[in-house]
Parts: sequence; structure tokens; C-alpha cells
Amino acid sequence: MSMKWRTAVTLWLGAVTAMAMNLQTDVHTQSGPNPYRPVDGLQTYCDNSDLNPILRFDPQGNVVAQFASRMFSWPHGIHIDRDGNVWVTEAGNGQQTPGAPGPAKPVGHQVFTFSPQGRLLMTLGEAGVPGSDASHFNAPSDVITDPNGDIFVVDGHGSNGNNRIVKLSKDGTFIKAFGTTDA
Repeated sequence: MSMKWRTAVTLWLGAVTAMAMNLQTDVHTQSGPNPYRPVDGLQTYCDNSDLNPILRFDPQGNVVAQFASRMFSWPHGIHIDRDGNVWVTEAGNGQQTPGAPGPAKPVGHQVFTFSPQGRLLMTLGEAGVPGSDASHFNAPSDVITDPNGDIFVVDGHGSNGNNRIVKLSKDGTFIKAFGTTDA
């Protein structure tokens, strides 16, 4: 991969992915402009590259933070909470792409919280293990927090998934799940 292409991919990966329309409603809960932007269609680069898929830009367009290399195969939803923490859902399943640099590790079915500088604060779910109980997800597709810090995870992606909303306390403790797939 040429340096020019690698730089372009790095910039495009700067805002993990698919819930662009939902992100627009989240921006209003923040103070100031949202420094992250979602980008569709580049998920396949996340698990076979050492590039950081999350980049934060200042108002002048300079990268001020980048993080989360080798943590995702299909980053799916992104939310910025009132404290500027970055929440990302990982809807992938399985392991990193064979042949990718570094040891293979399970990925998928998780929700991550990062500080604005990229320090991992919390991980919910078990890497590579789908489930429908209080501590597992099955392809979580989005996440949002309320003003009290409670966490809501849209758990499921497709008709065969959990297709539920999981409510957790701000420390990640399961409170309840609701919703089902119509038969």
C-alpha cells in the first residue's frame, strides 16, 4: 500500500462507521462541535491493519488523538457522551483476518469506552463470543448514554440477532433487556 493511500485510509478511518444518521442526534448533547465523523465502507481495513480507526481532529483539522488499532473487525456505532468519552460498538464476529500482523485474537460482540485521548476505560461483552444473557451481546450495532450515565446498547444486527435494547448502569452492570424480533 502506498504511503499516499495509507495516509488517505488513516484519515478516512478516523471516525468509525455506520451509524452516521444516529450520530447527528448525539452531537446536540455535547458542548462545541463534534470532533469525530463516521465513515461507511472501510470496515474491512480495521482488522488487518495497524492503522488507528479512531481519530480526533481539532477545529483546524489537525489530528490531536488517534487510537484503537487492532481492536475492531466491524466497528458499527459511535457515540460521544457528555464527558467527551468515545463509545464504539464492535459488531464483528470471530478473529482478526488470517495473515494480519501480530497474533490472532478474538474480536466482536463488544462495546468499548475510550477517554477523549484514547485510553480504554471500559469493555462490555466478551470478545468473539455472541450471546443473549446479561454479559454478552450478538453483533451490537449502536450505543448511547443518558444524562444519568446509564448505557443503552442496540444489541443485534439482522433478523437472526438478539434485536433487543440492553440497559446497563454507568459502571456496566446489567439492568434489563427489552424488545424482540417479530416472528
